Amino acid sequence: MSVRSVFLLTGLLAPPMAERGHGAVVNLGSISGLRGSAHSALYNMTKAAVHSLTTSWAGEYGPHGARVNTVALGPTSTEKAATMEERLAPFVARMPSGRAGTPDEVASAVVFPASDEASRIHGATLTVDGGFSAV
Repeated sequence: MSVRSVFLLTGLLAPPMAERGHGAVVNLGSISGLRGSAHSALYNMTKAAVHSLTTSWAGEYGPHGARVNTVALGPTSTEKAATMEERLAPFVARMPSGRAGTPDEVASAVVFPASDEASRIHGATLTVDGGFSAV
């Protein structure tokens, strides 16, 4: 579902944006798509595919004014994450921020690449992971 939904939605949204000459798509990725982790190969592969599709679409739709970018998330406090707290604890402990992100922080990170202030950002991956990928 990780790849299929992104593929189908962007396929529906980006062409009309390109026809209008403006618009922005922000896909949700994961830091797992940027680096591997044991016992998560399928998930990691699907998120890597999202990042790859984003750069391909940026090249396809960008010249027509439609930007496509990705926000790569690290551990985020959600109801589902609460059920995996023990599994996520080692990741959170390594983050400079010392905590998982919040849904509000994710929303803020998605709003920026969709905004006019990000008009020069095409095919980028904004990493929102509390510094996990930096250390």
